[in-house]
Amino acid sequence: MFSLIRSSFKIALASIAVNKVRSVLTMLGIIIGVSAVIVLVSVGSGLRELTAGQFAGIGANLLMVVTGKVSSSNITSFASLTNSGKFKEEDIKTLSLLDGVEAVTADLDEYISVRYLDETKTAQVGGATYDYLTVFSWGIGEGRFFSKSEISSGKKVVIIGSKIKDDLFKSVNPLGLNLIVGQERYKIIGVLSPKGGFGQFDWDSTVYMPLTAAQRFFGRERIDMLYIKVRDAASMKTISAKAETVLLKRYDKDAFSIIEQSDLFKAADSIIGAITVALGGIASISLIVGGIGIMNIMLVTVTERTKEIGLRKALGARPRDILWQFLIEAVVLSGVGGLLGISLGYLGSYGLGKLLATDVTVWSVLLSFGVAAAVGIIFGIVPAYKASRLDPISALRYE
Repeated sequence: MFSLIRSSFKIALASIAVNKVRSVLTMLGIIIGVSAVIVLVSVGSGLRELTAGQFAGIGANLLMVVTGKVSSSNITSFASLTNSGKFKEEDIKTLSLLDGVEAVTADLDEYISVRYLDETKTAQVGGATYDYLTVFSWGIGEGRFFSKSEISSGKKVVIIGSKIKDDLFKSVNPLGLNLIVGQERYKIIGVLSPKGGFGQFDWDSTVYMPLTAAQRFFGRERIDMLYIKVRDAASMKTISAKAETVLLKRYDKDAFSIIEQSDLFKAADSIIGAITVALGGIASISLIVGGIGIMNIMLVTVTERTKEIGLRKALGARPRDILWQFLIEAVVLSGVGGLLGISLGYLGSYGLGKLLATDVTVWSVLLSFGVAAAVGIIFGIVPAYKASRLDPISALRYE
């Protein structure tokens, strides 16, 4: 059997070498299919890695208290509930006193136009408490953070993200300068360290003022969201239950929800996983098209080589010898096409990585190559079987 496969493999390579242009065109569908699978799956995997990093950047052991009732089935919809303003400053102080809580902060923000001289940018302007940086594991790159007196008095000072500095101030040191937020003037006292983004939210394009100043600026006292940083990850459920008990004394049970950061990540990860599978499935369609192309070309090849098949059979070749010859030829075409597709996929993923987050996974490479080889076998069986069943006398007479 081994010698049969080896000889059939040599004949297949010789046949492919004789018809180089046709062979390349036949492999084109497989090449495109494999490379498309690798590139698209790498985009999905890169997005998953990026999302994981962004969630880690928010801060570990985080509980989010949001307005409205959010269940596990609609956890990703909570963003639409965050601007109704439900919570108060007293909630921050009360939750901070719970045993096991490291820090609590609030979220009260809107997209506002900010300006310095003739440079204008739309930024997310929000209010921050004294523990804001602690909760989100963030730091000051230049200058300083708000003092407790500035927060309590609502002084008109701001801290800006690194992109705000780059876009509005260029090479000018912004510390001590005034930033026009809406129509009001605020003194810049600090620049935040670069942090990156989170979904559509860009931490580095934010402007923060003391929470009391933000409440006055937006004309509302209520707070959109609360963030609770827990000291020990093992006590997340316990702290969540304690926080719920405290808040139920002030609000109806349907007025708020407490979400663990890990739950939010799992929801986002499941969505990204589904998208990745869908992208891979769409790209795999081209592999099927490539397989059909191989079958068509192999059927044409059988017709063209009818006399050769008849001669081989007349010299003693058995039907299975002919079957193996044409089947191996189809598998070689799909296999070589798969290898070329892998190389092209790596190059495409590398190039796309300049614009998007990509990550070529081993499983996507093995899966796409395995499918390519399977396509060669599946779509090569019909032509190979047809060749093996040819009558040698009729084949020799074929014109």
